[in-house]
Order: sequence, then structure tokens, then C-alpha cells
Amino acid sequence: MSHRIRILILEGCPTQARSMIDQLREGGTAFIALRVENESDYRRALREFEPHLVLVDYSRTYHNGFSALSIAREITPGTPLVCVASTINEETAAAALKDGAADCLVKDQLDRLEAIIRNALEISRLRTEARLAKEALQELELRSRDQMKESLSLIRATLDVAVKGILREAAKRKLAEAALLKSERRFRRLAENAGNVISRSQSILIVDADVTKKRLAGAQFLRAQRMESLGRLASGIAHDLNNVLTPISVGLSLIGKQISHDSGHSLLATMQASAARGADIVKQVLTFGRGVEGQKSPIQLNGPINEMARIIRQTFPKSIILKVVLPTDLWYVSVDTTQLHQVLMNLCLNARDAMPKGGTLTLSAANFRLNHQQARIIQGTKTGPYVMFQVADTGSGIPPEHMNKIFEPFFSTKEIQNGSGLGLPTVLGIVHNHDGFIQVESEVGQGSQFKVCLPAVLAMPSSPELPSAPPPQGEGELILVVDDEDDVREVIQKSLCENGYQTVAARNGNEAIAAYSQHHDRIKAVLADLIMPSMDGLSAIRLLREMGPSLHLVAVSGLGSKFDEAKLSGLGVQAFIPKPFTAETLLVTLRKVLHPNDAGSGKRETGNVKSGA
Repeated sequence: MSHRIRILILEGCPTQARSMIDQLREGGTAFIALRVENESDYRRALREFEPHLVLVDYSRTYHNGFSALSIAREITPGTPLVCVASTINEETAAAALKDGAADCLVKDQLDRLEAIIRNALEISRLRTEARLAKEALQELELRSRDQMKESLSLIRATLDVAVKGILREAAKRKLAEAALLKSERRFRRLAENAGNVISRSQSILIVDADVTKKRLAGAQFLRAQRMESLGRLASGIAHDLNNVLTPISVGLSLIGKQISHDSGHSLLATMQASAARGADIVKQVLTFGRGVEGQKSPIQLNGPINEMARIIRQTFPKSIILKVVLPTDLWYVSVDTTQLHQVLMNLCLNARDAMPKGGTLTLSAANFRLNHQQARIIQGTKTGPYVMFQVADTGSGIPPEHMNKIFEPFFSTKEIQNGSGLGLPTVLGIVHNHDGFIQVESEVGQGSQFKVCLPAVLAMPSSPELPSAPPPQGEGELILVVDDEDDVREVIQKSLCENGYQTVAARNGNEAIAAYSQHHDRIKAVLADLIMPSMDGLSAIRLLREMGPSLHLVAVSGLGSKFDEAKLSGLGVQAFIPKPFTAETLLVTLRKVLHPNDAGSGKRETGNVKSGA
């Protein structure tokens, strides 16, 4: 019992508190939980329950996270507090962390709760140990000073007695000898004291070194936590952007049916490409936040580099002269194009910032082969064909003392408002994920050259293109569309209705349950967003599965592949579609779910479809 974690939960909704408790039990955490609803109970529990950690509902109206943080700092200042809310934007999360919260968590991410609690408790433990070690160090320093003063006083007194005894008359020699012997004994004791002082000083150094290591470890840990927090904030931003892009992606196909002239179709194709590029950028935000690898495909670098050159010409100061040197026979490389754009953008922006008064920016690329001797020099590389692209500037250059730090997270020589210190670490991480390497040359006042080398793909697999076909149509099936975003819900309904389906809509899980109760004999499938207020999608799906065991379930979300596919399948979800999606993806997925044995549905872009009811 004494080894269990005492967790205080400030949450007005018993169901939400139960979800947190169930999640911790699934993870095997040994804990004792106490839920309170109001401020008076919260204050009493902080004093009497003495929690190891506090979970606070950040979004309830009867209190707010800031008051809960203040109360916790007042009563139990060392207790870590984690803010939990249905949605947390960047400003709110940053303010909570600045005000002392150990971490923030969105309620649909409870699968991360155990890890967050473990991290918060570990940080608290490190801080406590550092504080105790600091106090012990201060005490030792004070004691050492006192003992040193005492030893010096004894030494002075002994020397005084010794000198006076030596200088006395011969008649008093015996007394002097006796005094000298006494002084010698005192010296021996002082030597022992001095040894103790030295030993204590060594202990102080050992304690100080240990504290320093723990402080460094704690700082690294907090830095990792900061990166993780950025990742969670990126997820929230990506969720919102995907909800914005979904009506555009689905609506473009509806507009296409109403356009007859070629110029309109050309404009529509441009819009579709822009929407797809926006979706790719959002995926990259999630990829960066979670540290996972994106999808790669073989391309030549001429295209992305020329596109970056076009952006530079349109946006960079006219005082910067751009030169592009690209051969036409570049080998292919297997890359995530969105990540490649991020590498180019970061390097070009750094080059621009290094030339505030103007200069020359050169983008170039070349094929080369890395031999055995070069591979031995460049750690972690393999021999073989590579494609190198270079971003070179004639700017201020990098001081030698900074060269070993430029790829460290949060290291930056720029002003705070001009740089976060994440650009080059991100570049390095992307290049390493592509099995490549970076070489940097720089001289103060002469400029810098960043050479990014990626393994070449010489053998290109051939894949025949499938002929395009119209999306599969519905057969009058009634589909329940559940989404709290009005624009998303309406465009999905319109798209389904124009392609042979009937629809009924719900804005949240509660309305979905009510709608299914009313039309349960006609509804064939449910298309449910997983992140909604009142009752989230997962909770609604559980209840709908109980109400209709044969009901077809399709989940959608603006958080991409965050949700565990196996967990969704266990709830009876047959397909998952990440936002933003196209009308074709929606129609193909629904057709496969409703008619899994229909070979005519074709092989198109679709969500992950699971077999079963």
C-alpha cells in the first residue's frame, strides 16, 4: 500500500474520472485515486490525502487551471500537477506550463496518461533530490567554514605557545618542553581535524558533482518534455487544420461536377493540388511532433529545389542574389517530399538571416559515389551512390566555438523572437531518417555551405498506372454522419447524398445515440469523428456497437494515425479515415465497408478497412 501512487483528481464529471482511472489500471500502475469536485474539498484533500500527483480538469467552468495551480503551490508546492482538458490550444498550454503545471493532456489522448504521470513524478523526484542535495551542500559548507576557523585558531594559539616557550629562560626549559609536547599533541589533533576537513571537502565536491549530473539529467529530461509538449501542441493545431481542409477536399469534387469548361477544370486541379499539399504539410507537423517517419517515394531533386528557388525569388530581399546550379541527370532519391521541403526551407532561411545586408545564395546539386575511405571518415555512412544538394551563402559565417553546437536543440545565436533553435536539429533528424548525412563548412565573414547527402536510388521499380474510374455509388443506404464541425458535417452529407446515399446528422455522441435510437432499423453505417465535446467518438462507438451489433462503423479524425488501429478494430470499427480526405476516399471506403465482397469497388486511396461486422 505504501508503494502506491496517491493521485488526486479534480474533475466534476465522474465518467471522465473513471476513464482516467481505467486507463491507469490498464497500464498496470499501482495507485490510489481520490476524486473531488469543488475548491473546499480540493484544499482539504491536498492537506489530508497528501497526493503524489494532481490531475486537474482544465476546462470546467466552476474553477480553472490557474486557481488550481495556485492552490497547489500554496499547500503542497512540490506536488506535480497535470492539466487535462477536452481541447488545449497553444496559448493555454504555454500559460499553464509557465504557471507551474508539469504537463498538459487532451482527454482523447488518455492512452498517454501513464507515461505523462511517470514523467511528471520523475521530474518531481529529480527536483526534490536536487533541492535536498543543495541544502546538504550548504550545510556542509557552513560546517566546514566553522571547523576551519576553529582549526586556524588552534594553530595560531599553538604556534604562540611554542614560540614563547622556546624563547624563555633556560630555567624554564622543562616547562617549555612540556608546552611544546602539548603543542605537538594539539598539532596531531589539528592534523586529524584537517584530514576531516579535507575529507568533508571531498564529500562536498562529490555531492556537488552528483547534483550537477542530476541537474544536467533533469535539464535534458525537461528539454525532452518540452519537445514532447511541442508535439502535443502540434497535434492540436493539425487537428484544427485538418478540419478546415476536409470541407475543401470533399467539396472540390462536388464543384467539379458543375464545371464544364476546360479553364474551370484547370483551376480546380490547381485547387486540389494545393489542398493536397496543405494536407501533406499538416501530416509533416504531426510527423515532427511525434518523431515518426513519413512516407517516402523516389524523386529527382530538381523539382523541389526549383520550387524552393521560386519561393526565394518571391519572398527574399532583393539584396540577396540567387544562383541555381542543377544538372539534368540527377539520380533519384527516396524521400518524404514534405520533409525535404522542410530541410530546404530551414537551410535557406538560415542563409537569408546570415546575410542581413545582402549577398549570394547558391542552390546546387550533384551525383557522387562515396568510397570506402570516405565512409570510414564519415561516421555512420555506407559506400555507394549519393545525391548531394548544397545551400551556400556569403554571409557572416559560424564562429568556430559554435560549430559543435549548431545541431543541438534550442541552441541559437539569433534573438529569441527570430529563432527557436529547432531548425537545424530538425534538419539533422530528417536527414538521418533518410540514411543521409550533412557536412558543414564555414568561415567567419566569408559564409557557410551546408551539404546534404542522400542515398541514391538507381533501380527504379515500374508500376503500371491504373485507369481512373468514377467513384462507387451508394444504393440508397442511410448513413449517420457524426461530427461537431458544421462545415465538415454538411459537406460530407452533401457529397453522400449526391452519390446515392441518404444521411442523418448528429453534432456529438449524445445526438448520435438519440439519432440511432430513432432510426436504428434503417441506419446501415455510422461515420463518426473521434474527437467531439459532450461525448467523444470512442464512447459513442462503444454504445452504438452495443445497440447495434451488426452496425457498420467508420471512424474519422483530424489527428491522423494517432489512434491505435488494433484498439479501434476491437471496438468494431471497420475503417479509419484520417482528415482531410477526398470524396473518392469517403465513397470507396463506405462501399468496401457496406459491400466487402464487391469486387467492383476497385483499388483506390482508402482508409484502413477491417473485416468483421
